[in-house]
Amino acid sequence: MRTILFCLLFLYSVIGASISAQAIDTTRANTGILFGDHHAFSLTAPQGWALDNESGLSQGLHAVFYPEGGSWENSPAVMYGNGFDKDTSSHESLQKFITDDSSKFRGYSSRLMISELPSVKNKNGNNFKILQYFSDNYEAVAYIEETESFSIVVLTARDKESYEKSLPAFNDLVASYWFITGAVDIQK
Repeated sequence: MRTILFCLLFLYSVIGASISAQAIDTTRANTGILFGDHHAFSLTAPQGWALDNESGLSQGLHAVFYPEGGSWENSPAVMYGNGFDKDTSSHESLQKFITDDSSKFRGYSSRLMISELPSVKNKNGNNFKILQYFSDNYEAVAYIEETESFSIVVLTARDKESYEKSLPAFNDLVASYWFITGAVDIQK
């Protein structure tokens, strides 16, 4: 009986590890985990794009993406992910978070145009709401609400041609989003 129980536990742990590895796709070198007090999620660089966890640090970005052979500073189109804690005392909604973010964009340019793109389903089976912001730059921002946080995935480009060329990679990056947990214990 003890042998059967051990075998079942061993099998369960192997299957569980296999499912987790497939969900997060850690077999690819271009997968990174972003985390904060109430969020941990992974993003996998689309084919032809590189993940860089150093170049965006001065801007508070721990995972930036750009076409292979390019750089965060010089590529005509780049992408990044970020997470934000919810204001749980005010029961902040995704719509309020998006409205506040859109207001920040409006503060940068008086000729800003905002429109909605089709949503993209991620590996968790959730849909990201996606807005595009056009002014001096071309940006697409995918928003998703988790229990205690909001996550965003952003494409920003210097010109319309680079933006449109990068939209399929952006959709792939959004689709790769995998929410891991909201229970993150950061030792300070």
